[in-house]
Amino acid sequence: METLPFWRDLFRYTDLGNGNLGDPTGRQANLNIRGIPADSILQHEFRVDVSLPRSIVRQRVAAAVAAGGRITDDARAPDRWILTDPAGNRVKVSSSLSS
Repeated sequence: METLPFWRDLFRYTDLGNGNLGDPTGRQANLNIRGIPADSILQHEFRVDVSLPRSIVRQRVAAAVAAGGRITDDARAPDRWILTDPAGNRVKVSSSLSS
């Protein structure tokens, strides 16, 4: 799954195997990353909005890029970035005022 490292590193989750990612603290929802079969008629994408403390947002953006993502819009940085994972799914990463 080419997108799994991107989401794992963005959220700092643990790889649980079989496309499952989990919050190591147990406080957040797990993610299940599934591929779309090549013969599927429907092709989907999803978009996620994430708010992170200002003290860590740059570190998480850098980790997501290092894991195969790319910054597609940083015109409002450091308040907001739009990242795209290797499959083209987008995430808006905003920095909150709290640290």
